Amino acid sequence: MSVFFCCSDDNADDNSFVAVTGISGVTTVAEVNKPQTLTASVSPTDATNQIIVWTVKEAGTTSASITGNTLTATAMGTVTVTATIANGATKTTAFAANFSIEVKSATAMPVITGVTVSPSTANTAKGGSQKFTATVTGTNLKEEDNVVNWTVTGGTKTGTAIGADGTLKVAEDETATSLTVKATSAVDNTKSGTATITVTEGSSVVNVSTVEQLKSAITAGGVKTIQLAAGEYVVKAIRGSSTDNGLMPRENSNITILPPASGTATIRATADTNGDIFQVNKNAILTLGQEGSGTGNIVIDGSQKPSTSNSSATGHLVSVYSEGGKFTMYNKVSLSNNSSSAVMVNAGGTFEMKGGVIYNNRSISDGAGVIIYDGKFIMEGGTISNNTAYHSTGTGGGVKVGFASDVGSFIMKGGEIIRNVAGNRGGGVCVRTGNSFIFEGGTIKGYSASDGDSNKAGASNTSGAALYVEAGGSASDGISGFIFPTSTNSTITR
Repeated sequence: MSVFFCCSDDNADDNSFVAVTGISGVTTVAEVNKPQTLTASVSPTDATNQIIVWTVKEAGTTSASITGNTLTATAMGTVTVTATIANGATKTTAFAANFSIEVKSATAMPVITGVTVSPSTANTAKGGSQKFTATVTGTNLKEEDNVVNWTVTGGTKTGTAIGADGTLKVAEDETATSLTVKATSAVDNTKSGTATITVTEGSSVVNVSTVEQLKSAITAGGVKTIQLAAGEYVVKAIRGSSTDNGLMPRENSNITILPPASGTATIRATADTNGDIFQVNKNAILTLGQEGSGTGNIVIDGSQKPSTSNSSATGHLVSVYSEGGKFTMYNKVSLSNNSSSAVMVNAGGTFEMKGGVIYNNRSISDGAGVIIYDGKFIMEGGTISNNTAYHSTGTGGGVKVGFASDVGSFIMKGGEIIRNVAGNRGGGVCVRTGNSFIFEGGTIKGYSASDGDSNKAGASNTSGAALYVEAGGSASDGISGFIFPTSTNSTITR
């Protein structure tokens, strides 16, 4: 009988052992008082021993500790932790690696407490629109936490809807008399705010006799006609994008303001504010007066606004700042006595002058009556007179077309431009490089010592008294194709 004994082969065991060569993938950031689970990847993946024991090597200022594989730090700073694998390097020696972890202040979670919709009530005509805004309140809010989702309920037609920007459009055939707009927080859908809309038939007429009523009717938006009573309406001028002051038709609104049946309605700014009296926003329409308006008058008067040596600081009587914005004025309307351009058009806006008077405005530099930056001015009637760009470098006493790199255009189909003065050139009209003037009708007075209606420009009153076109600008007769010379001192009329 034979007996065999089997014993271990050390060389065989050595050949089957796979040593750890590295530990990676450990987090580099943790937050104060927020337990952080520590994990890592072991290389190679078939290492014989892979169980990691975590310890704090150097806590620094963090007061960090580790329980199992969970790191907790109570203060900011840098902690060094050690990952150890027993018998990882060899069968009898451990493998260890150190890692630095930055402990940062805990990120506070946003807490939404409420959502407010403005305006909270509005009258919106069928076929009209109304812009709403939402204010999200809470703590630890970042910009992205202010996002809301808009919905409208109560409508009966598919054309009644609200866009992602808060603009409500009411279908022309809407049969509902009341709608509810709701703004819901995108962070916390349990928080929301609402507004109630009364649907009206077509354009609504609002009678006003106080500045508070006027401002409320305008800022409510929608499609409406405002009937002014005779009297004085004193507002604080608008600076920048403030909605607290001035008279600012909302985006997509269509506001018509009519003169009183008799007498005069004067709208002016308080003496302590600089800025615009009217400011027309994107896709908004403002109309002052209408064809055949009664015997009353609307006067937009800048005489109480502060006068400074900086024309841009004093603002305008009416400014059209945005693409799609449009301002139209008719007879029985006057814009006067401002210490800067009476009307300013920019960013793709449009000004149509069908009647009325723009007079006695003074600008230190350019376009005392009307200044067109990147926009369009169409003059079909009315008078631009007695406006002065009074500095020795002033241009375009009546109308200045373009400024710097802007592209503006002026189309004159009627009306008259008379008795305006520019300290340098273009008493009636000055067209800047890259901008255009097309003359189809009306009258622009040149200079004549015997003509009291003359426009004047420069020290001799003849530096383009009627029209001055800077190099690179264009001025033409839109009917016969005639190109006007650079400096025109003679009266232009058709």
